[in-house]
Amino acid sequence: MRAHADDRGPNQPVYGVPSPALLARAHQGYARFLSAPGGCPDAASKETSMPSTHTLLHDPKGRIEAELPLDRGPHEGLVEAVLAWNGDVSPQATDCEQIALQLTGAARAVADDVRRAAALLPAEHPARALAEYVLEEADRRLAAGLEGTLGCAQGRARLVRELYGRLDRLAGLTPHTATAP
Repeated sequence: MRAHADDRGPNQPVYGVPSPALLARAHQGYARFLSAPGGCPDAASKETSMPSTHTLLHDPKGRIEAELPLDRGPHEGLVEAVLAWNGDVSPQATDCEQIALQLTGAARAVADDVRRAAALLPAEHPARALAEYVLEEADRRLAAGLEGTLGCAQGRARLVRELYGRLDRLAGLTPHTATAP
């Protein structure tokens, strides 16, 4: 999946968990420490520093992300499974929260695709206005906090299903939009 998988948003920090950028910087700093004279007793025999295995990507306009197709099958399978649950099934609160978190990330990714597809339509096109309305509603629903309830997970599942439906309708109107298999 390529979207943020939680409700904190793209710019809000996750406390207690270092970011990938911070981990990459720490890894590079530790490699420099090991290769520095007197940095580590075992490092005296090492001439080269450890190569970094982290790649940092800065793509503020989302161009790379737009070219990557969504993995639609697992999302739709999860949506069907969650919506098939009834009152007899009582999953644990932590399971419901994790499923809702996964569906939130899927909803954000599909909403981005809907936004890009709608931008390809003329400003006065009725489908664009409807897509903007659906996106505003999706943003409002995604802004609500996650709960560890079956109702919350099913609400996110319905949202993902609605967004995929809107994306499919827009794909039929815009020749340059391709939907993921």
